[in-house]
Amino acid sequence: MDKKQSTSNKNILITVLGWEERFIEGITIDIKKHEYDYCLIIIYLNYFNKDEYKGIMQEYQDRVKTLCEEQKIELSSLEFESSAPSHFLSDNKLPSIFNGYKNCNLTFDITSIPRALIWHLLSLSEDVSGSINLIYHKPIKYGNWLCRNFEKPILQIGHSGIFKFGVQTALIIITGFDTERSKQLITHFEPDKIFLCVQDGNQFDNHLRNIQENKIFTPPVEVVRIDSYDINSATDIVSNIADQLNDYNIILSSLGPKVSSIVAYNTYTKYPNIGLAYVPANEISIDYSTGIADSISYNIKE
Repeated sequence: MDKKQSTSNKNILITVLGWEERFIEGITIDIKKHEYDYCLIIIYLNYFNKDEYKGIMQEYQDRVKTLCEEQKIELSSLEFESSAPSHFLSDNKLPSIFNGYKNCNLTFDITSIPRALIWHLLSLSEDVSGSINLIYHKPIKYGNWLCRNFEKPILQIGHSGIFKFGVQTALIIITGFDTERSKQLITHFEPDKIFLCVQDGNQFDNHLRNIQENKIFTPPVEVVRIDSYDINSATDIVSNIADQLNDYNIILSSLGPKVSSIVAYNTYTKYPNIGLAYVPANEISIDYSTGIADSISYNIKE
């Protein structure tokens, strides 16, 4: 995209190139259902350095190009060496692009966007864009395993909170199926108080894979049930927890459904003293999910 060209009042779709079926199915739905002027695809060149990912992603990239040509949408791409946050946080490419998006209408398809990048994109766009809409495509089912080989937890640069010396720490975890990630957070930060926000409902064998597995954690753990797919309600619940923790340094992490990253971000905007944290994974299953069940749309900024 020519940066000198005005994007005022234009409709722009932004996502990350993925390898799941729901990436290509989802972006096809996005483009055919809505009228976009531009599409920006962020590409990680070395997704876990596996050729099987690269082959699928190249095929999907070609299909997106054809789709945009058919719909007369201007397509551009932005490449990063890897999905490590250090790459996009230390690079000025994204801020430069967003400075050219003054008063445009942004839509993020967050289905394939890593959580740390979601938080970064939202922080970049809030002051420059007209509206911000989010789309998330829920899969029909998840694979037997999702992620493994986790690294140590990291506080999000630019959203790492305000921590007072000599004050106890409270950890709020919006949990997911990977209880090992929750263990990593607890072991690393050694909090004095822990809140586990577990996903309610029966979807994806949720009771067995989330609520039951998180019973391994013992007091001082407080368990709260939320429905992350109801973003406003879940935000109210997590915000109410944060409101009770005025005397603590607060760390908040989103490990549940991808939309839970929006719940965490919404809570952070209400309480900017909170530190947002994530747990990087070195392996993600190539069979992470199957198809699309339904889709969620959410306006974070009208």
